Amino acid sequence: MIQTRKFGRRFTSTNIMNTVVAVLTLVAYTVSASPANAQVNSLRSFEQLTLTKGVMYEPVRGALEQPVSVKNGSGKFLDFITIECGFYRAGVLVGVGLANLANVGPGETANGEAGLTEVDADSTRCRIAGAIYSRD
Repeated sequence: MIQTRKFGRRFTSTNIMNTVVAVLTLVAYTVSASPANAQVNSLRSFEQLTLTKGVMYEPVRGALEQPVSVKNGSGKFLDFITIECGFYRAGVLVGVGLANLANVGPGETANGEAGLTEVDADSTRCRIAGAIYSRD
């Protein structure tokens, strides 16, 4: 385990690996999702995407899940959307979870969950961290 001094919390290798896997998945998807001659674009503004949080819950002891949904009002077919949720205890950040949503058409709503294990949090703050499209 890695002990952090700033937050005074332990981050396990499981939490670190979950974050690494999510980032690598985003990179791999970006590279493999498009033919060599296709252009992959990132939305410059997320104003036309609507993020909604559900109620955080504990599916098993020691794990937390934050349900999220995103409505695509951009008019573009989104290949990939990444949602980042900070998990907080008494206002102090204790962990970060990611939700990855794929293949969201214009006007559609996609659902997912950002989760962490071995964390004790009482609230979350979530944001859209990225959205990628390769066609209009």
